[in-house]
Amino acid sequence: MFRRDRSYERVIAVLPMFYDPLVWVLGLGRVKALRQATLGAAQISAGDAVLDAGCGTGAVAVEARVATGPTSRVVGMDSSSAMLERARRRSDRAHAAIELIEGPATAFPFPDACFDVVVFSLVMHYLTAEAKTRAIGEARRVLREGGRVVLVDFGRSDSRLTRLNQHLMLHGGVASRAPDLGALLLAGDLVEVSSQPSPLAALHVVRGTRRDY
Repeated sequence: MFRRDRSYERVIAVLPMFYDPLVWVLGLGRVKALRQATLGAAQISAGDAVLDAGCGTGAVAVEARVATGPTSRVVGMDSSSAMLERARRRSDRAHAAIELIEGPATAFPFPDACFDVVVFSLVMHYLTAEAKTRAIGEARRVLREGGRVVLVDFGRSDSRLTRLNQHLMLHGGVASRAPDLGALLLAGDLVEVSSQPSPLAALHVVRGTRRDY
């Protein structure tokens, strides 16, 4: 058991080094387009406060910072300190300062109603059903009135082409068991839930809004 744990720790330590190239390959070379679609779905504007929950190496968070300008607040949060270190290097290279906080996507150390946008990009399929519910609840809690949650993840499909795309991304099994992302948002008391354009058929992009009425 000890040897297995040490091996697991070594894999986790090395993974961030190869994460971005791996995502590019599995994303069939359309990762940048996916990031743009994510931010487009979020309807980001100058000065918005953005939380990228499960930020990984910070690609979405850095682009959000560039898009929202110098008066914005952009926070990247991840449970992996190694991923956050890569995110810090990315933000330094881009001269796009973001806050980076270590923690899970199910418990945010922020007060109520302090963000305009919360993004979960390729996070939901890692979470249990209970954890998904907690994550959506936390997102709604930290959003201001009119704030948006954007989910980007694998989803079920009847299309053979989409299923092939999911298998090419090595997530066919994940997609076959995936929940309805829109239903997750509706269950979390978010409204105006809608599917948004995605550059990758394998991935669904869904937005919901907090309304206090």
